Amino acid sequence: MKQIVTLENISCQNCVKHVTDHFQTLKGVSDVQIDLDTKVATVTTDHTYSAEDYQAALAKTIYKVVNVA
Repeated sequence: MKQIVTLENISCQNCVKHVTDHFQTLKGVSDVQIDLDTKVATVTTDHTYSAEDYQAALAKTIYKVVNVA
């Protein structure tokens, strides 16, 4: 399944790498694609995660999860 995660405070390719690395620590995440222009991550996973789950993966970073669809 794919989940769409809207993010804040992501502005460069280094940010993309950090968010990708953190999201890939979640069990079942097989791919993360981030569109820097729209600040949207498309996460391919075999689990359903909430905004709180994604935010927990980004703990101690400046990145914020706005919404998960």
